[in-house]
Amino acid sequence: MLADAELGQDFTILNQQYKELIASLLNVVGMPGTPQEVAPSAAGNFRGYDGSQFYILQRGCIRAWYKGRPVYTLEEGDILLPDVAGSSDDGSAVYYHCDLGASLYAYPALEFMRRVFGDPSGIRLWSRLLVTYAGLMLRITAAHVPEEAPATPGFEDYEPGDIIIRQGDRADYVFNMTKGVAEVLVDDVT
Repeated sequence: MLADAELGQDFTILNQQYKELIASLLNVVGMPGTPQEVAPSAAGNFRGYDGSQFYILQRGCIRAWYKGRPVYTLEEGDILLPDVAGSSDDGSAVYYHCDLGASLYAYPALEFMRRVFGDPSGIRLWSRLLVTYAGLMLRITAAHVPEEAPATPGFEDYEPGDIIIRQGDRADYVFNMTKGVAEVLVDDVT
């Protein structure tokens, strides 16, 4: 995996560990992938992309894009895990473009996971893979955040009758209610 940002040596070390975990997991799963050639694509997901498949890159590169910006590039040996949000909402979807073409192996995700969970060593490898993936994503995210980005944690008391957010407004914050009762009104129905 290549980050579309400048990162330190720790990213390189985690990336190598990630590739080793992928290779080990594939050995445990013991499932042949379906070869798939991917043509270059300019927008959206590459042709033939299926959100119910996992993909392993054999040759070439695929870039993950979010909100019109490249985030990272998958390269040989990397696994493409579909975005959990899917692609129904264009504004929140992650897209996988292929700039120059690539060769992949596709694996049906449900069968792949059935085999992972059917073997204790597969479960351990999958868990380590996800934790390593989270570490990679954390570093990529941190590299894209401006140094002076203000954090917005806060605490606020609301009184009865206060409106916290109106239906249709952009939800810029996450609200965690620690005590009391809130009334939710959606389409004039409580």
